[in-house]
Amino acid sequence: MSGSVKLQSQTEAFWRDEYQVVDQDLDLVTSLILDAGKPRSADVLAAAIIMRRVKREQQALAQMAARGELYQPKSSYEAGQRLVFSARGFADGVVTDIREGYNPKYGEFSVIKVRFEDDSELEFASGFAYEHALNRPKEELLGTSDETVRVEDLVAACLPYVRDRLSAALEEHDEFLRFEDEWYLQGLLPEVDEGYLNLAEALIYERDQPLAVSEILGALDL
Repeated sequence: MSGSVKLQSQTEAFWRDEYQVVDQDLDLVTSLILDAGKPRSADVLAAAIIMRRVKREQQALAQMAARGELYQPKSSYEAGQRLVFSARGFADGVVTDIREGYNPKYGEFSVIKVRFEDDSELEFASGFAYEHALNRPKEELLGTSDETVRVEDLVAACLPYVRDRLSAALEEHDEFLRFEDEWYLQGLLPEVDEGYLNLAEALIYERDQPLAVSEILGALDL
């Protein structure tokens, strides 16, 4: 296939039809909020996910040539081998163990255990030469980096798909809090005791009008 094939992340079709929020995306959201020390908008978080995915896929091209191979269920692997996983945001990990697997429909195959950079371990099929989304040609899973694609244009086109799915995923995790269109971390919230409540009540009384939460927090230095 020619070099005109784009990386998965450089196509609107991927973000519209295939993208799903993974743990690495939630880790990135947490880091962005911690670094900022304040709530971040869903648009900012979604844009960061898109840009990080493009960057990681570009890096994966070089990684596969230098030290890793793109994981596909149909292939067989050895302990100690480093693999790149397109379905996990192009995270890479090392094969730590291999065991036999069996499925009544497909018969025997192998199961590899892989340790990722965050020390998590997951198992994946190998030697599984049957129809599977990840058994497509490698160039379809990865493609080649199209330098004519501007990241700014890609973000503008794909932001709604990522923002909506990310917001839905964050809603399912108690550690994330939503303030209108911004997200924050539960653990970073200051403790609001009775003294703060009294000050807030006094502020509303002084202004003699309803106040937005942001106004109250600003006045209380929270």
